Amino acid sequence: MKRLVLAAAIIFAPSLSWAVGEVLKLNTKGTEYCYGSKPLSFGPRNSMGFWVRIDDLYSATVYLDQSLTKEVGVLDIESSMISSKRASFSAFYGDTYDHFAAVGTFNFDATGSIKSLKATLIRRGILNGCYSRATVKGKRIN
Repeated sequence: MKRLVLAAAIIFAPSLSWAVGEVLKLNTKGTEYCYGSKPLSFGPRNSMGFWVRIDDLYSATVYLDQSLTKEVGVLDIESSMISSKRASFSAFYGDTYDHFAAVGTFNFDATGSIKSLKATLIRRGILNGCYSRATVKGKRIN
């Protein structure tokens, strides 16, 4: 009976409910492709840093600075528990200039806080016609 209750809790528990307010430092590594230009590789050494704060069960805000004052955008998030220590997620952001989509996993520690994330990111620049593909790794900093 305990296993059935645990399985039901894993299936129906909202995965980000424990993580509201948590901040993760993101490291990206990938390639940007623009028409008429050679592909440009980027990574932690030659790329801007990003931080993400989990706002609520369905959204997270991405920032350019650790003090969380330079907002990039708010991601819409959908997540599902895989186990008591892991959840899958998809995230999307779109405005007049850019569209971002990410698919990945959150890893939780024993207390239910997010420990890290790993994802694949696709970005499409609307005005410049460039697109990027990247892997993203994140670690909780608070």
